[in-house]
Amino acid sequence: MISQYFSANFAGRILLFSVIFTSIEAVLFGQLSTIIIGFSFIAGILLALILGLVFIKLPFKLVVRIGMAWLALFIIQYFSNLFEAFFFTTLFPTVLLFLAGVLESLVITFIEALLVGILFVPREIEKSYIKSYFAQRSGFSWALRIVVASLIYFPIYLVFGGLVSPFVLPYYTDPSMGLMIPSFDVMIPVELVRGLLYVLALLPIIAGIRIKRRYLYVGIASLLYIPGAFIPLLTNLSWPVQLRIFHGLEILADYLVYGAALIYLLARKEE
Repeated sequence: MISQYFSANFAGRILLFSVIFTSIEAVLFGQLSTIIIGFSFIAGILLALILGLVFIKLPFKLVVRIGMAWLALFIIQYFSNLFEAFFFTTLFPTVLLFLAGVLESLVITFIEALLVGILFVPREIEKSYIKSYFAQRSGFSWALRIVVASLIYFPIYLVFGGLVSPFVLPYYTDPSMGLMIPSFDVMIPVELVRGLLYVLALLPIIAGIRIKRRYLYVGIASLLYIPGAFIPLLTNLSWPVQLRIFHGLEILADYLVYGAALIYLLARKEE
């Protein structure tokens, strides 16, 4: 297993993914500045590394792995953030612009998912692995665990958001930033939906991956943080560095705790 990861072949695949990722980011930003290219290349390396480490351990056919990668990347990397931005910023003044952003993200993440499926191939295929996963517990137990895993995201989000609020509030009250804090009537359903989306995105991976729980925890927390927060914050040069640091630390804490909750509730029983 170690030879799969620490090899020139694996490193070359990560570099190839990063080059294509950087090209896509350059097109999106509409410029080829050194900063954009440098940050995008770093982001591509990190994204490829975590995707490679995870998807090389998913024993499924190409089309299944592409579908799993597309679902996870679309929800975590783009849609969950777009959905929150629709209510927390003035970035999308109309629903049409929001839908355009969703469509664009579908195309981008499909390209990324194709690369994941082609570049990071497992050594064996096992069709029955997910069936044995769901056979471990009753239908009621799974339903309850999925509901709790979806609901628990909001209190975690609220706790760490409250801790950084004194540091980020000045930016949200500055009209030039285009940020706003919605009422709890809006915030609660938005974050509950995001919790459900994360469960839907990650459950196929948790069900199908063949690694120990402690490694799975690292993988799930990284899948949440790197594409869902670190990369957007790294490449969002319109935000002040301080704001990106505060939100980066906040979301890192969110995902470390939430990732542990997901593993506790949804991970396969260790033999």
